[in-house]
Amino acid sequence: MSPALYGALIGLARCTDGASPDGQTFSLFRDGLLAGTPEEEAAALPRLREEKWRLHPDCRACKNPCGRRDDYLGGARETENSPALKAEILSALRTLVSRPDAETCAPLLYQAAFSLGEDGDDGWLTGILEKLKAVR
Repeated sequence: MSPALYGALIGLARCTDGASPDGQTFSLFRDGLLAGTPEEEAAALPRLREEKWRLHPDCRACKNPCGRRDDYLGGARETENSPALKAEILSALRTLVSRPDAETCAPLLYQAAFSLGEDGDDGWLTGILEKLKAVR
């Protein structure tokens, strides 16, 4: 997965907080996670970003942007274990969004993607991973 797509997925997951994501949101989120070729990734990027603005239209023209709706660009402080935990979370996300009933656990999946962009907090990441495993 390219860094740009990774960042856009985290950005969209962050946008679901305080919004009303719907089936369109989940479909775009799923398509981004499952993009397997550079062409699919390139096609997913603008759609993910447009969905963020659909969910939070006022943020697009905000005069005091907080960064809350931006794509994740990296730089989080990681612990020794958090990169491996995040890799496992990403793998679980890809597996779960492939299921026909995946949208029923969309809030957990958004939270899991959101966690990929946060500073390393092994306890929180482990808790999310356990929730994802319980859904499998």
